[in-house]
Amino acid sequence: MISKFGGSTSSYARQKELSVLEDRYQNKVGAMICYESIYSEYYRKTALFGADFVAVITNDGWWGDTPGYHQHFRFARLRAIETRRDVVHVANTGISGFINQRGDVLQKTGWWEPVAIKDNIHANDALTFYAVNGDIIGRVACFLFFMLCAAWILYAVKRS
Repeated sequence: MISKFGGSTSSYARQKELSVLEDRYQNKVGAMICYESIYSEYYRKTALFGADFVAVITNDGWWGDTPGYHQHFRFARLRAIETRRDVVHVANTGISGFINQRGDVLQKTGWWEPVAIKDNIHANDALTFYAVNGDIIGRVACFLFFMLCAAWILYAVKRS
């Protein structure tokens, strides 16, 4: 079975640590396979590990003609904004397209549309606040919410 992977000589296994791929021009790509791309914490680590842009390789055909494959593509737009990395979204059955660092869709294909597209990718190695700190704003907001709830409960207890 290993020979079907094309050139593998020993075995394959789960990678212990995230890494990025580097091309001959020293561009670094963060490779996301299918649904990995919706997890922002995992995705932002590609920027921390030095990715200049991200490629999402997916097979969205299992969704059928439903909103699922649209949502998957839209997640890629959010991740582009969060990390300020261009995204190449490659789907053999869903939406393929190019998304710039601002989340603008430069090109996209239709569902199950056999077509080839090409565009320029802009490499970026600068780190955003989100890439460095993650969901800290959400955590701070949750902490403040619980502190306000506790203060409100204490206030209500003291009044009665």
